[in-house]
Amino acid sequence: AQSDDGSGSGSLGSGLGSVGVEVALIDPGSDPDLVVTNATQNKVAVLLNNGLGSQVGTPSPTAGSIAMLGYPNPTLSSYRVSFPVPASSPVMVSIVDASGRRVKTVDSGVLPAGSHTTAWDLLDRDGLRVAPGMYFCEVRVAGQVVRSRFAVLR
Repeated sequence: AQSDDGSGSGSLGSGLGSVGVEVALIDPGSDPDLVVTNATQNKVAVLLNNGLGSQVGTPSPTAGSIAMLGYPNPTLSSYRVSFPVPASSPVMVSIVDASGRRVKTVDSGVLPAGSHTTAWDLLDRDGLRVAPGMYFCEVRVAGQVVRSRFAVLR
């Protein structure tokens, strides 16, 4: 839906409450995607413009990549992410919104080898609760970056 100001965001009537539609660049270097939220029903959908279909959740890791597990999805109060660190290395865990802005750095520093879990309380860097919608958890470890998609509900 194109808004009056041409920004590419707007609100549509769904018959079940107001539906917000945002244009987002989920995968840099590809065509824009749509993020659809229905606050009345606490639902979020992502319409990926990559031919793979709509999905909400954590994508499967590719061969040779760091596996990560983010949960719960969708979430109402906190989001946890578990990931391995193959050898003592700098690690950064960040939350990014659907438009690509870093909302908060959840963890940063050198972590020893092993399995690690960190949690995000759904607060931004100013201590305010984030709006419902689609977010990404980005883990940078051992020269690799892995991301998981998840939805924050009201």
